[in-house]
Amino acid sequence: MSSGLGAVATYALLTVLWGTILVLYVRQRRAARGDALITLLLTVLILDAFKTFVESAYFGLVFGATFGLLSESFKVLSRAEFLTTVKLLNVLVAVVVLGWLVRFWMPTELARRAAQRAAEEKLRRELEDSLRAAREGEERFRLAAGASRDFVWDFDARTGRIDTSPRFPELLGYSAAEWPPTAEPWLRVVHADDCASAIVAIRTALEGTASTYERKLRVLRKDGSVAHLHTSGAVVRDEAGQAIRFVGFIRDITQELADEAARVQTQKLESLGLLAGGIAHDFNNLLTVISASLSLAEVQAAKGASVKDTLGTAGLAVTRATVLTRQLLAYAGRGRLSQHPLDLNQLVDAMGELLSVSVPPRVKFERALQPGLPPVKGDDGQLQQVVMNLITNAAEAIGEGEGTVTLRTEALTLTATPDDVTSGVAPLGPVVRLTVSDTGAGMTPDVKAHLFDPFFSTKGSGRGLGLAALAGILRSHGGAIGLTSAPGRGTTFSVYLPALPPREKVAAKVAASRSLTPLRARVLLVDDEALLRKSARRLLVALGCTVEEATTGADAVAQVTARPHDFDVVLMDVTMPGMDGYEAARRLADLAPHLPVVLSSGYSGVEGGGPLPEGVRSLAKPYDVARLEAVLRDAVPQPTA
Repeated sequence: MSSGLGAVATYALLTVLWGTILVLYVRQRRAARGDALITLLLTVLILDAFKTFVESAYFGLVFGATFGLLSESFKVLSRAEFLTTVKLLNVLVAVVVLGWLVRFWMPTELARRAAQRAAEEKLRRELEDSLRAAREGEERFRLAAGASRDFVWDFDARTGRIDTSPRFPELLGYSAAEWPPTAEPWLRVVHADDCASAIVAIRTALEGTASTYERKLRVLRKDGSVAHLHTSGAVVRDEAGQAIRFVGFIRDITQELADEAARVQTQKLESLGLLAGGIAHDFNNLLTVISASLSLAEVQAAKGASVKDTLGTAGLAVTRATVLTRQLLAYAGRGRLSQHPLDLNQLVDAMGELLSVSVPPRVKFERALQPGLPPVKGDDGQLQQVVMNLITNAAEAIGEGEGTVTLRTEALTLTATPDDVTSGVAPLGPVVRLTVSDTGAGMTPDVKAHLFDPFFSTKGSGRGLGLAALAGILRSHGGAIGLTSAPGRGTTFSVYLPALPPREKVAAKVAASRSLTPLRARVLLVDDEALLRKSARRLLVALGCTVEEATTGADAVAQVTARPHDFDVVLMDVTMPGMDGYEAARRLADLAPHLPVVLSSGYSGVEGGGPLPEGVRSLAKPYDVARLEAVLRDAVPQPTA
């Protein structure tokens, strides 16, 4: 009895358990309707659970009736036909499940697997194609990099590794083994003057927001020669904006720079040829005037006629040649004299006659000089050249017609750079402005843009150097030049020079005329050019001097050594073979400190030979009798009457 009770209880529990499982499977199937495979599997499980549930309930009822625990009516279930029905139910469930699998699951699964295999095959082909394309791209890149003049570099900001094209070390004479993928070889070869700034530029690119980098570097090859590189690159950043890579290209521009330098040199030579031709043309014109005037003076003197006007014309040509020479020296950087306070109005007044004859009769020349100008610091000759060039250019700008050239001076205070300043840096504060205006045709913007370029000229011939030299003179004086012009509205040039305090003493002007008192001085004349010695001797004798000659600096030192008290002054050329004037002046200062020395040079100054003894005076060539007399009277004190 107890064993029957246990069997009934077991089947009852199994019935409840499988009923619960059946309910859970049904709920899960409802939740998984979107997934066909899961739904199919749950359906099979539901059928199997239902079969087991029915079997457990059936055997529970049969055992319960058999052991008298349930109604006798349930014993009928133990009959063979009912047992057969249960077995048939199992078979039916199996058949249904199998049929379902064959009808629904198997085709779906086979189709899914076929699609999966097709997708895998497609993915495999795509990967193969990608790898093939990558290999081909890498090969193309390798071939292109090998044929290109550019080299690739790749810097990993996280590891510090720097990879370069395999051929790059060869450019600098190194092997691949001598060029590790680190910063060390770069720090070793980048030129010391470029290294610090290059590091700053790279750090700025990596740490900043800029995405590109470009720079030119000098690097040292293994043999010590210098190569010039142009580097460019781009920074790769992560999502947080941090630099992770720095990639770019390197190009060797050494030959390009050499070719460019050669081209510039060729252009300079061509320009110098044009310059030489223009200067030769101008000098030939001036020499023609001088030669014709001297020939005419000779004829006039033979007839007893006055030669004053004829010689005046020759003197004017000499003055213009002097201006041209100073212009060349200024452009060559050899034209600076000692600067001193001077009055710009006095300078213009002293040029009055020269300026007047520089303007054709058909052009009216007007002057408006503001009285009481503050002094400026400058060189008389160079500032005269500035004024002369501006006046000459203004007269030429008017052309063949009538017009007016106006020269003005004024004092003003600048608080900002004037809009018209084209060359130089305008001084702020008190300035003196000199303007030259004309009523000519004016200039186009293109002409204005190139007006101060060396060798630029608006004329069909000529030297094209005047304004370039003029701009250089003003820069050496701390000044600037302004330009205002437009087609049909004329042109105005404005020169800005810093004003000195009014208390600065203006240098006395060199006398323009001869003194009537003879110059009693014993002069040692030193020059290696016989013609110059002959000409200078005549001038000195005409002034009342006694003259002895020396042909070299060493000869002058020897004569003074032998007779230190036989000379009152030494007039000596600067450029001579052997011992030049600079060295001779220093030797003479040691031998005879009391003996004044005047150095005469074709350059516009005597600063180029190093420090000179105090008191050495200068006399620029060419000079006339008045300038020679003024310098000698300043050097040699004259006895008072």
